[in-house]
Amino acid sequence: AIFLEYSKEKTNMAKQINQINTLRKDLSNQMAQQAQKLIQPQYRFQLLIDESFHEGLNGIVAGRLTEQLQQPVLVASVHQNELKGSIRSIDGVDLRTFFQDCPFLKAYGGHEKAAGIAILCEDKQRLQDYVNTKIQTIEIKNEKTYDVIEGNTRYLTISEIESLDCLMPFGEGFQEPLFYLEKMYVTDRKLLQNMHSKWSLEGGIEAMKFHSQAVKQSPNINTMTFIGTLQVSEFLNQKKINILVKEEFPCES
Repeated sequence: AIFLEYSKEKTNMAKQINQINTLRKDLSNQMAQQAQKLIQPQYRFQLLIDESFHEGLNGIVAGRLTEQLQQPVLVASVHQNELKGSIRSIDGVDLRTFFQDCPFLKAYGGHEKAAGIAILCEDKQRLQDYVNTKIQTIEIKNEKTYDVIEGNTRYLTISEIESLDCLMPFGEGFQEPLFYLEKMYVTDRKLLQNMHSKWSLEGGIEAMKFHSQAVKQSPNINTMTFIGTLQVSEFLNQKKINILVKEEFPCES
């Protein structure tokens, strides 16, 4: 009887943990979608601030968008008259020194690629001006290396991708896995809102690269290789595999 009670308690705890992880995943996805709308492509350091943002998820969303955009991202919440946020950075932009000449910070601390920050709401534009000016003084190398998992399209199923959710949340020091997907057959391509690239692939898979006109660079290529993260989207009870593209390469015919 004692064993059965213990087993039941463990099962209930596992269910609660799973429910919490699912809720956190849904909230972070919603927050990331809202943050996407705030991106200003003309800037090389993004300040994404919204009253709806949850402070506990700022770092997760900032990390995800930094990986996607390959530029520093600050995601901040509004608390009365203060903005409190998390910053994630890239190679070449050291957050330990980047803000050392910024005189109006209320609080700041962190390490090379992750930091926390607080400023008065009235200083939001001053902060944007500061990062815009500072980032221009830094030469960022475009060389990129990735740790990837080689994907096999035979095993690229909705259930397998959904199983990755048990690894969440991802963040600094525990990045979302990147997949190398070779020679994917392209059935259609579109440029959405004149700023987002979308490829429709064989098997009902879709590949998206936000804030990129990459589809214009290879309009007649029918086979592509992608590096990106994998997600499952759902619309009208229909699930679909999505590749959030970091890099794409046309394949020779």
